[in-house]
Amino acid sequence: MPAMQPVDFSLLADAIRQVEEVKGRPWGRHGELGPYQYTREAWEEDMGDLPFALAAGETASRAAALLRLKRLARMFTERRESVTVYKLAMAWNAGFNTAMLSSFASKEVRDYAVRVENLYIGR
Repeated sequence: MPAMQPVDFSLLADAIRQVEEVKGRPWGRHGELGPYQYTREAWEEDMGDLPFALAAGETASRAAALLRLKRLARMFTERRESVTVYKLAMAWNAGFNTAMLSSFASKEVRDYAVRVENLYIGR
């Protein structure tokens, strides 16, 4: 069995952005903002007191996305779980606990993770 390759967070952020970003629509259905469709709560969790409006910009939202992916990876590692693109995508979309209990995730969440994984692999 080949060794698992480490996740390239930059490529993964690109794949997530491709799935999340809706051209011409800055806000998501639930108030998400920017190319990575950050919620206010997730933004504050990752970026502290930086204004949520910065999530709309490329530089700050990209930095936040990379921080979030690395934090999620650490959380999996701390629980002695493998760090995979699929699990990280699922955690991005539906939260860490959902990714830990992935067999209970909705079809939509599993489909999201597969779309991100396919885009990642295709890069």
